[in-house]
Amino acid sequence: MAKTSKNSLSYNELKQCLKNDALYQVYIFSGDDEYLIEQSIGEIKQTIEKQSPELEYSSYYSDSSNIAEILDSANSMGLFSSGKLIVIKQCEKLLKVDADYLMEYIANPNKQTYMILVFENLKKFKIKPNDNFITVSIPSDSKNIILKVKKEAEKQGFQIKNDAIQKLTELVGEDLIDLLGEIKKLSINQSGGVIEKADVENYIKKSKFKDVFELINAICNKDKKKAYEILSELEQNGEEP
Repeated sequence: MAKTSKNSLSYNELKQCLKNDALYQVYIFSGDDEYLIEQSIGEIKQTIEKQSPELEYSSYYSDSSNIAEILDSANSMGLFSSGKLIVIKQCEKLLKVDADYLMEYIANPNKQTYMILVFENLKKFKIKPNDNFITVSIPSDSKNIILKVKKEAEKQGFQIKNDAIQKLTELVGEDLIDLLGEIKKLSINQSGGVIEKADVENYIKKSKFKDVFELINAICNKDKKKAYEILSELEQNGEEP
């Protein structure tokens, strides 16, 4: 289990921990961005499966589930699995008695069970700090970015998948103006249909080739200003010319 001197992580810190295969027994998500929450759950699940390939996964909504039964399952051994991942969503709707049960579990969780509790906010809940859990603050603005990027794509006559948008943000960052600019560039070579992640990856490869080609031309033409501009752009994108 991962160790930290604090009981909370930012979204980016969570991603870095998972890249290093660092896990916590219990995750407490706070936020309302369903896309990032589902993505984070998937990444945690994939990281656990590296250690427990036969992972038993289950997901519940707090207002339509029996919390006592879920915790019984969390405390029991899986018959055909090497570990469990239990996700409980909409935990802000928990009754006080159920919230108390969960707090008791968090104080002494089953070491073979991982748990993710999803809250829209944690204002109503007081959780005593301990080494068994980590809270993760999920940013709330990416959903708006995704919706705006999708709307811009529709204006250009095509659709774009969520994972394609995620790949695009890796290229240009999360600045909305930059993203919309890249969408317009993508639309030039896209006549309808759906933009997949692979399409964005091909676009990135072509963009890199074009930048290098333009750099060579600028050097051959002894255009120092243009060459420096392209070099600066390549460095900002983390590319080696």
